[in-house]
Amino acid sequence: MHLLNTNSFRICAFQDDEVPPYAILSHRWLREEVTHEDMMVAENRGARGVDKLGWVKLEMSCGQARKDGLEYIWVDTCCI
Repeated sequence: MHLLNTNSFRICAFQDDEVPPYAILSHRWLREEVTHEDMMVAENRGARGVDKLGWVKLEMSCGQARKDGLEYIWVDTCCI
């Protein structure tokens, strides 16, 4: 399972028996959603963000998850 770390904004892979607690972002897809490929390209370039409109949605969701005490979030656009 792939989860997004709410602090580093990196995609992390977990085996079924190692999955930590996580939040789920359920949302309506709009144009310029951040994909898994976008996250991998950004990580390889050392970039923290992605230049798409959907990035703000990820930042806000990660911020809320951190407030709720969660280190990980699952987002259908970038964790699949």
